[in-house]
Amino acid sequence: MTEQSEKNLPLADQHLSAGARMMKVAGWSLPAHFGDPEAEYWAARKQVALFDASFLTKVFASGADHLEYLNRRLSQRVIEMREGEVLHAAQLNAEGRMEAEMEILHRASDSLMIAPPAVTGDYLVQLADKYVFSEDAKFIDGTSDLVAFGLIGPQAKALCEKMMQSRNDLPIREFFSFSSRFVAGGDLLFATAAEAARIHEALKQLVSDAGGREIGFLPFDTLRIESAIPWWGIDVTQRSIPLDADMRSAIHFNKGCYPGQETIAKITNLGHPARKMVGVVWETGEPPLAGSPLTANGVEAGTLTSSTYSPALGMAIGLATVKWPYRAEGTAVATSQDVAGKVASLPFSSPNGG
Repeated sequence: MTEQSEKNLPLADQHLSAGARMMKVAGWSLPAHFGDPEAEYWAARKQVALFDASFLTKVFASGADHLEYLNRRLSQRVIEMREGEVLHAAQLNAEGRMEAEMEILHRASDSLMIAPPAVTGDYLVQLADKYVFSEDAKFIDGTSDLVAFGLIGPQAKALCEKMMQSRNDLPIREFFSFSSRFVAGGDLLFATAAEAARIHEALKQLVSDAGGREIGFLPFDTLRIESAIPWWGIDVTQRSIPLDADMRSAIHFNKGCYPGQETIAKITNLGHPARKMVGVVWETGEPPLAGSPLTANGVEAGTLTSSTYSPALGMAIGLATVKWPYRAEGTAVATSQDVAGKVASLPFSSPNGG
């Protein structure tokens, strides 16, 4: 993937007017928070939070053969997807290492492929289109055409349904939703970029009336880490296989004939991955820097990939990829700055569980 210039959300000006403090994430300028990140966090934990997730990559797949073609390329069985169904999937190379992670929503006339922002639209289009020869399968980057809003928290499902029922009152030209792992298991609502401001205001009012608030990336990332949801480009990379991070939902274990299938089958049937994603709890309240190497008894053990302070748990936590012998709960680890911690079971907690 090539470096791209910094990208702005369609509603960047509205977020700045609302007091957003900005940060950079995977080439995007995003609201870090809106002045009170802990209050935003607790809104998601106790009521509901609105999160502008328009930076997620969105690629449209169409053509009479697109599901059959993707079924041969992806680790998931998508050939018999029903309208409205959503599946978690991965694109692997011949060695079983990840080239992309995505969710696929099958619609009446096409499918929508959703990916974390480290998977750019042009990269995902090129990856998907790479082996199309005579098949009727087309892939188009729709990231700038659709906005996406996440609803997270105990009231998320009810408010999502209420918003969808009001679509005829707004009215909205194109509007749909589904539950997504990419927003900590909450609901994603999609609309055209032309209608972004109107949808955003309606959602803000709905969330405010329910006692919630809009949140930025920092409190959202805490919720994601607590829920132990790895993101491609952060916790899993081109060095990873899905089993490193227990991404079993992205694999159909009875489907063969896709790149990397032999590696997945061998690990599943004969052994275990060389590395494992684990949780880490720290003895300090200040989370160590993500990317820090980890040691156990002075021996290289792995890497801290995500790090945050959890207000609900009252401690600093993180996600790490460690070598298999250091995966056990309670294993003592430390950073190169001698910050001490222990391996913890996952998930830490669920933001949609209240």
